[in-house]
Parts: sequence; C-alpha cells; structure tokens
Amino acid sequence: MLHKDSDIDTAIARLEKCLELARSTDVDGSGSRNFNHGSLAAKKVFLYLTRFDQSHHVGDLIIAQEDIKAAEGLMPVEDTMRKTVDMMKILIRRNFYRAEKGVDLQEA
Repeated sequence: MLHKDSDIDTAIARLEKCLELARSTDVDGSGSRNFNHGSLAAKKVFLYLTRFDQSHHVGDLIIAQEDIKAAEGLMPVEDTMRKTVDMMKILIRRNFYRAEKGVDLQEA
C-alpha cells in the first residue's frame, strides 16, 4: 500500500530499474523475449496517476501521458493489460481537461 509520496517515488524508481533491466536483456531489440515491457510501463503510469491524485501536480500527468504512449507501443494488441491502458488514457485526458478548465482537482 502506497501511503506517502516517498513510497510512490520509491516504487517508480524500482519500476524504472526493472524496465532498464528488461531492456538490457532484450538482445535484438524486438521485445520478443520480454513481453512484460508494456505491463511494467503501464504500472509506472499507474503510479504517476496515483501520485497526481494525491498531489495534483500536472507534471505527473505529463509524464503519465508520455509513458502511456510508450506502454501502448510495447504491448501486444491481444495483451490483457490493453484494456487497463485504455482506461488510464481516459483518466489522463479527463484530468488534463479538468486542469485546463480550472476545476478544483481536490473536489474532483
């Protein structure tokens, strides 16, 4: 359970290390050996969304938006995480819209 920003920061850093390790073992760059690249990237996006939910810092949304595109590109079409990625994309867009309209994100 992630209770503080430092817990989320630690989890993000650990996922980054996992992604780096997965990329380094992908010899030919095809991702064929490491099907979990996309899932790891999606989990990182979830953590950024969680941190945004707590801090309402738009920078977390920007990172989540960039990373969700990467996660989607790394994930096979038939992957079960694909629906989760689609839902996260909707959450990101909705939160950007609220931030642009000046909606108080504490109440949202």
